Amino acid sequence: MGENKPYLIMKFGGTSVANPQNWAAISTQIKERLSDHYKIVVVCSALSGVSNMIESLIKRKGVAKWNVDEIQNDFIRRHESLASHHKIDHLQVLQSEFEEFKSLLLQLKDQKISYDKQARMMSLGELCSTKLVTAFLSQEYGIQNQWMDAKNILKVSFEAPVKPSRKHFLDNMCDCAHSKQNINESAFKQDVIVTQGFFGADLSGNTVLFGRGGSDTSATAMGAVFDAKFVEIWTDVPGVFVVDPRQFPKAKQIKKLSYKIAEVMSEKGVKVLHRKCIQPAKDNKVPIVVKDISQPHLKGTSISDDHSKIKSGIMGMNCQSSLVWVKLTHELFHADIIKNISAYLSQLNYRIKFQDLTVEDSWVGLIQVDDDFSSDEFLKKLSEIDSECSNLNLEYENIFGVSFVGESMAELFNNEPSLQKFFQSNQKNLILKLFDQYSVSLFFKNKINKDLNKMIDSCSHFNDSKVFGEAWQQIQSKQNKRVVAA
Repeated sequence: MGENKPYLIMKFGGTSVANPQNWAAISTQIKERLSDHYKIVVVCSALSGVSNMIESLIKRKGVAKWNVDEIQNDFIRRHESLASHHKIDHLQVLQSEFEEFKSLLLQLKDQKISYDKQARMMSLGELCSTKLVTAFLSQEYGIQNQWMDAKNILKVSFEAPVKPSRKHFLDNMCDCAHSKQNINESAFKQDVIVTQGFFGADLSGNTVLFGRGGSDTSATAMGAVFDAKFVEIWTDVPGVFVVDPRQFPKAKQIKKLSYKIAEVMSEKGVKVLHRKCIQPAKDNKVPIVVKDISQPHLKGTSISDDHSKIKSGIMGMNCQSSLVWVKLTHELFHADIIKNISAYLSQLNYRIKFQDLTVEDSWVGLIQVDDDFSSDEFLKKLSEIDSECSNLNLEYENIFGVSFVGESMAELFNNEPSLQKFFQSNQKNLILKLFDQYSVSLFFKNKINKDLNKMIDSCSHFNDSKVFGEAWQQIQSKQNKRVVAA
């Protein structure tokens, strides 16, 4: 595809898109790439906070108290600020999306809507943001572009199931090969295409989502579909860091990552990249670059096959507090119920981090939760799937986890002094330790941030300047000085 000019994918997250101050920088980056003779596919998330708002409505919190007009106006106001800054009439540009939002909202107030309608409602955030983007890129910044529905680009190779499935509509995966075969390149009239992240279409034409945070996955899938030279993920941090830099300011930026290590890091919960986004890039050898729109002069983090030979020990780590250690026992020891718990939890979209298969009379395991864990709500959801679950007894404990990612982690765990010191000082609070080739995960009864800070500060691996850049606090200090000087 793209006979005369190579394609480049530029993905902008909700925080980047929602801030009017970012758009001068975004338009500059687009113009620079046009001058480098690229065709550009701009992939945008919903404005910051919009997807969370819609998701909370779908979960039917406070339905009896709903004022539909008030909620509708809130949805409109969230887009008004960005539109008015760019002198766009949002009521005209987004009229059909606002009307569809209200229609789905009225259905939702009366009853729980089906999975296909949930997917459609969730996609409205991206449809709204991209229609605003296409308007002000052309009107304010003079960048001719074409708006395109992502359903015409990204496809899953299945029709809608006879019985609506949550997995199909809300957590699917793009079939890049099928999408590439069926795309109509003649429909692309401009060198800049503006489209949505987060969703595509099934063979029946229904909206299907790629999971929350799935805009990264959309970007790398489009990189595969368009044979892109590379994919740029523009965010609000200058690349991928060893650990969340806002929690650990001494964390260093990672200059280079292999696909495999990036994949493991995203699986372990590194929030810069969605856990599904690496596979399409890896399969099609499309490099990814993660950059900061407020500091576009920084090189960011490069992810590709070229970095597969990096051997710098620990490449990254992730802390997780949304973990619950669960023990479920049936009052009448119903073996079939215990056997099916894992399937039920997956059906409810809980991620099982570990399951103890040595226990016969109970289901014992570690699960990841999205919100504050409610035991009553947890058991209620299980009972809705299988009425026999109403006889389950639940014991649980909130725990804290930290994962270390890198090459040959089992060997490194025993040989890296800073890691051993960290482990030994927290061993009394340890609940579980999991190893594989690329990661070591430790789970504790208490948070251990203070000791992690010490470990980050003392780990000699992070001094390799070929792989690691400056610490977050150094980068931010320089940025603050630039802002003051300006």
